[in-house]
Amino acid sequence: MVPSPQPSRIRSRLVALPSPTLTQADDATLARAAAAGDPRATSVLWDRFSPVVRRILRRTLGPHAEVENLLQEVFLRVVRQLGSLPETAQLKPFVVSVTVRVLSAELRRHRMRRLLKRRESKLATAASAGSSPQSALAALYRILDDLDAQARLAFTLRHFEGLPLAELASAMDASLASAKRRLARASAHVQAAVSQDAAFSAYAAAASLGALP
Repeated sequence: MVPSPQPSRIRSRLVALPSPTLTQADDATLARAAAAGDPRATSVLWDRFSPVVRRILRRTLGPHAEVENLLQEVFLRVVRQLGSLPETAQLKPFVVSVTVRVLSAELRRHRMRRLLKRRESKLATAASAGSSPQSALAALYRILDDLDAQARLAFTLRHFEGLPLAELASAMDASLASAKRRLARASAHVQAAVSQDAAFSAYAAAASLGALP
């Protein structure tokens, strides 16, 4: 059995200069070339989709998470799984769905760590600890930490990424009704926590949640 490439090696695969043909290729052509092991296609794949994957990771986990390591993991999985991707499948939704699976595992680990180490104060105290946008953003991520992985992902993909409900459900491999329930649960939790602090509420309303970085 050939060992799977390590995350630290993925960048060495992504430095090959892509050909103009692959740079301009549609997603289906790019996926076939990457699945065939063409390093130039892998480089184009990274250039084309790493910004959206990095953004989803950052917006879900917050600014202090090890986003770059998870970004590497997402693309390792994408490259390994491209060979089994149906030709009719769209590449961006596939990459987003892989990102969601990586995030689900990371959020479960994160939640377990938090259960072992209780927070020093309640959410309302944390939310009102400062009056700056940075303090409000940090408080929001503490609120999101209380959600289970699926609810948090639903909230992030909808309010931060702006995914339509149908795309959100597809990315999470869930029915539309299930995705709506997760989103409603997450939104209700966040709104209840935000409403406990007037200053925090003002920041959240001004940002409409979806405008947060």
